[in-house]
Amino acid sequence: MQKNDKVYAPVFVSVIMILLLISDNIIKTAVINGADYYLSYTVVQLIVYMLPLAFYCKVRNMMFFKALKFNLFSRRYLFLTLFLGSIFLVGILFFLFIDLYYFNGKLIANNVKTYNFAGEQSVYALLGFVIVPAIVKELLFRGVVLSEYRTYGAVCAILMSSFLFSFSSMNFSSVVILLYTGVFFGTIAVVTDSVIPSVILHIMYNAFEIYAMDTVTVYMRKISDSAMPLFVLGLIIIILLFFTFSTLEGMYRAKAEECDMQNEIIKKLNALERKNNKSVSDEPKKSFVSSFSAVVISPFLWFCIAVFLIAAVINL
Repeated sequence: MQKNDKVYAPVFVSVIMILLLISDNIIKTAVINGADYYLSYTVVQLIVYMLPLAFYCKVRNMMFFKALKFNLFSRRYLFLTLFLGSIFLVGILFFLFIDLYYFNGKLIANNVKTYNFAGEQSVYALLGFVIVPAIVKELLFRGVVLSEYRTYGAVCAILMSSFLFSFSSMNFSSVVILLYTGVFFGTIAVVTDSVIPSVILHIMYNAFEIYAMDTVTVYMRKISDSAMPLFVLGLIIIILLFFTFSTLEGMYRAKAEECDMQNEIIKKLNALERKNNKSVSDEPKKSFVSSFSAVVISPFLWFCIAVFLIAAVINL
């Protein structure tokens, strides 16, 4: 995809939001007719997400897993993934406590749901609320959306995929936390060039949200009169950031050496092509501001925002 190509990711996300809205009625009808809610929810998610993803790969004429970055990542990224995952989870607790301490739970805590599963429902709930959403959403937002925006730079790709990911719940109250989540998952996907680490972290987050978030919230309400937990959580984040940047420094130092060797080879090839009177593209890279501006004014993006606003109002 060239720089002047249009990015259709917002339209792709819009279609999936519309399908999810339609599927709500299908699930309700199925439950009325005696079907299990969690199993129905799981099947609908697979259909709504996987069919458009398969269509995308067909249009792009690419193999499914290759197109969606569902590939193994190097072991050297393992510690970085663990550190970023730890920062992400501690950050969730940090924001939750800020919400309780300063806003009395109005932003996050008051929207935390309590889930009660029993017997066979536990398995379906694990699939429908934890595993399946993590896989299909990462394939969409870190596989398709992030890749579509990569021609505008990694930072722009992470921000835009996170922005569109924040629409996925079709709920106003979830936008901020999903935006934060998307930035972490997008960063990990860009660094590792794979959606597998972000899928793992997404599963961990979903499991925490379904099985532990309500208990943690109740406990934090009891200690929200003191600012000490805020200090402790902030200190843990700083320590984890130190180890993360140390790991990144070692990785990118090694990567820089590889790039220097590759650049030398490219320079020699370009020089050879010029001697043979062949055209060599010297198109200057666009700045982040100009690239991001081009993305923001896209009609497709504003169409997606309009669809989200309508869906969120319907879900109120």
